[in-house]
Amino acid sequence: MGDVRTPRQSQSSNLIVKGSDSVHLPTLMDHLSLAPKVSFVRSSCSSLNNIAKLDENALLVLFTPVIAIPQTTGAEGAALKHDPVDPFEAFGRDLARYHQRIRHVPYLPSVGMTATHEAFARRAGAIIIVMWGSTTTKSGNPSSSPFVEATAPQRVFADAVRRNASPDSRSEAATPIVLFITGTSQSTLTEKDLGDIFRNYGNILHSQEYSQLSSRQVVDILFQE
Repeated sequence: MGDVRTPRQSQSSNLIVKGSDSVHLPTLMDHLSLAPKVSFVRSSCSSLNNIAKLDENALLVLFTPVIAIPQTTGAEGAALKHDPVDPFEAFGRDLARYHQRIRHVPYLPSVGMTATHEAFARRAGAIIIVMWGSTTTKSGNPSSSPFVEATAPQRVFADAVRRNASPDSRSEAATPIVLFITGTSQSTLTEKDLGDIFRNYGNILHSQEYSQLSSRQVVDILFQE
């Protein structure tokens, strides 16, 4: 086995840097400008505390869309090109650093909710739903934002998960749910979107780019590191 390096925090960017490992350096430099831009669009302190202090026997379910995400550059992009994998697998592994009972359940936006997704939603102690929206999408409807049109099937799925997890999403006993929106600039999320379409979600995180660095930062934020 190789040497195990202890991760340290970069004070300037709040990213995890693995010692002087040159393999990770190109990826870090490629995403340094975008990865720190993971931020809350909306948050509920009580709900987030329930995730950070989730019972060790409870399931934390990660629902991710099965879609083709543009490859990143540098070492990370080169690795994915020769060994393509689900880009959200790394997200699940990062979550497992804090909670052992992680279930990563992909979904096809074109198919939507299945009996399997329904079962996981009902059993979950906490849920993270990823939504991907391309920054290049153009809206054909002047009354809708590009993001709303691009993610319509994903939003239908997310709403179905929410209803199955907690019929009353405003109840104190409701299953905590985090919506992680990535792949689109925050400017595409209008106040109307947040007020109408996403009004039932107390926790919304946003990152313009999805990468291993940004997913790691999301996890650190959720678990209050």
